[in-house]
Amino acid sequence: MGQTPKTFGYDVTRKAPNGTCTTYDNVARIVQSGQSDDASITICGAADLAISKTVEASYTRTYEWTIDRVPRSSGADDWTTTRPCHPT
Repeated sequence: MGQTPKTFGYDVTRKAPNGTCTTYDNVARIVQSGQSDDASITICGAADLAISKTVEASYTRTYEWTIDRVPRSSGADDWTTTRPCHPT
């Protein structure tokens, strides 16, 4: 009879440094036969987010009315407001 392949699993915890990538090597060896195999994995940690925004704001308000200074006959100053007529 031929040999049946076997799979052996295990857990390994590795750290992923922020903002960089690190490669980890792994080697499996069979002591009795001297066989070995290797593999590697690259783990990349998330970079810290940096957000910036430049804003140049301006605002112009236009009024549809004016203020006129109109003297009264008594000689005292008075202010009146005139508005354009907008029928609806």
